[in-house]
Amino acid sequence: MKAFGELLRDYRQRRRMTQQDMADRLGLSSPYIAQMESGFKPPPPSALVEKMASLLLLRTEEKRSFIDAAEKQRELQSLVKATRKVGYVLAGNKVCVPQKSIETRLQQELDVLFESVPNAASLHLDAMNLPGMGRSTRSELASLNSRDDLRRWTQNQIGDQPSIWLAFLGRLYGLLLLTPDEQLLCRRSSERRETMLQSGRQFDAFFQYLHQTIDEAKDEVNEQHLPEVIAPHEAWRTMDNIMEEPAQSIVETVPIQQQGGDSIRHIPIIGEIQPGCDEFEPESGLGYLGLPQDWFHPERNYESCIVRTEAYMPLGVWPGCKAVYEIDGASENEDLVVVQLDDRLCLRRYYEMGDQILLQGGPLSKPIRIAKHSSSVHVVGVVRELISRFKEMR
Repeated sequence: MKAFGELLRDYRQRRRMTQQDMADRLGLSSPYIAQMESGFKPPPPSALVEKMASLLLLRTEEKRSFIDAAEKQRELQSLVKATRKVGYVLAGNKVCVPQKSIETRLQQELDVLFESVPNAASLHLDAMNLPGMGRSTRSELASLNSRDDLRRWTQNQIGDQPSIWLAFLGRLYGLLLLTPDEQLLCRRSSERRETMLQSGRQFDAFFQYLHQTIDEAKDEVNEQHLPEVIAPHEAWRTMDNIMEEPAQSIVETVPIQQQGGDSIRHIPIIGEIQPGCDEFEPESGLGYLGLPQDWFHPERNYESCIVRTEAYMPLGVWPGCKAVYEIDGASENEDLVVVQLDDRLCLRRYYEMGDQILLQGGPLSKPIRIAKHSSSVHVVGVVRELISRFKEMR
């Protein structure tokens, strides 16, 4: 599905209207129309979107898609603002973990864990044998008589903070993945989880592990030691056919830092883009990014840089992201590129427009137009991957 800005541009051009024509008829400014089309401004309120649809003479299905795209983009931007405040926005390319995704995966996990517990009319729990329990807690545990009681107790203990839910899942799995359709996948079952599943019929032991895992999750959140959640960006496009295979097939395509092995390619990190700045600063000694070999062309060269600034958020590049680019790669429209402007290195969105190149992005919303063969611009590389991990986002 196209983004709202793309639909707005396509429908406007189909009606042979300029941005100024549309702005005049809606009582807006032409720069505002341009910024909505380029994605720098969010969609306007619903009433104005409806007015735009009428002006553009959209058919019923087109109008529905147009309105849906506006609502989805507004929701995403609201989610981004909200989640960044509590610390679980996670990745490049506008990827974040919505609360619903974490909650859904948590409920699935609790279903599996509780299935290992006998569905007896009464669950015997000897609270006297459980260390670290206060008197009030012991009294509370005496009322656990069924799986439903256990689920209610667990939900109450975990609370309503998605960060604790995520930390709880992180204690049970070694690998958390987010798919483009916002499913949170858990891989590499931990020894703790396997022990819990095996001890389901020894309810005291099962409960002790469950209680300990919840406490550890809360401690991790308090200390801001959150689990890694990996959103591999382009890699997911090639994974659709193996999602039903064993977990090992998934694990092999996920960026894991390793020291050796033929399956890993070490991409040098050669610089950073600092907060408050949009300029690439070369720096040595930043290490390497270990990524799967099959993500890359074997005969081409790649480098990466760390993006610390918020200047590129309109392009979908979050602070904490590592941009992996192919040196002297062939640029296509809408590619994210590392470009040299005079003596500055920056990230920009690339478009060819006849004998001109349009470079979009950075802290200034006005795109730059440059003659195609101008000596003042050189595309150093084309970004092929945006890699982020949860704990690197701040």
